[in-house]
Amino acid sequence: MTKYARLSEANAEGDRHVIDLVDRDPAHIFHPTIAADFISAPNETTRWSTKNGATWTHHDAPEEGEVEEPTPAYSKSMTPIRFKLALGQAARLAIRQAVAYEGADAGELTKKAILGDWWDILNDPTLVSVSVEDPDTVAALGYLVSIGVLTEAEQDDILLGVQA
Repeated sequence: MTKYARLSEANAEGDRHVIDLVDRDPAHIFHPTIAADFISAPNETTRWSTKNGATWTHHDAPEEGEVEEPTPAYSKSMTPIRFKLALGQAARLAIRQAVAYEGADAGELTKKAILGDWWDILNDPTLVSVSVEDPDTVAALGYLVSIGVLTEAEQDDILLGVQA
C-alpha cells in the first residue's frame, strides 16, 4: 500500500517532518491545492518520520508525555466571507429574516435596524477583513447572543478566531 506524506519546511539541519500522512491518493480526499503538497512516501513512514534530501528516517512513536502537542495558532482577523461562515447557516438565515421584517413591532424594527446596519457593513465590497477583537464585532456578536441567534458557546468559538 502506498503512503503519501505532506512535509514541513526544512529545519536548520535540512530535516523535513511529516505533518500529514495518508494511505490513499491525496487527490481523492483533499482540495487540489492541498493534495499537490503531498509526496509518495515509503510504506514504513510514520507520523514521526523525517526526510532529509532523498533520505527517509523512520522513528518510533515517542513515549506518552514525551512530546507536547502544539497548541493551534489562531488568527483574529478573517475575510468577511469566512466570518459569515463562522456564524453558521442558522444565524445567517435568522439575520436575513430579521433584516427583511416588514411588520410594525417596535422590537422587531429595532432588531431590523441594528442587524441591517451591521449586515450592510459586512457586505461592503471594500471590506477586506473582520477582526474578532474589534469592539464593534464583539458587540455585534453579543447582540446576536442576546436575541437568541447565537449561543454563548458559538460566540466564544467565533471570538477565538480561525486556525492559522
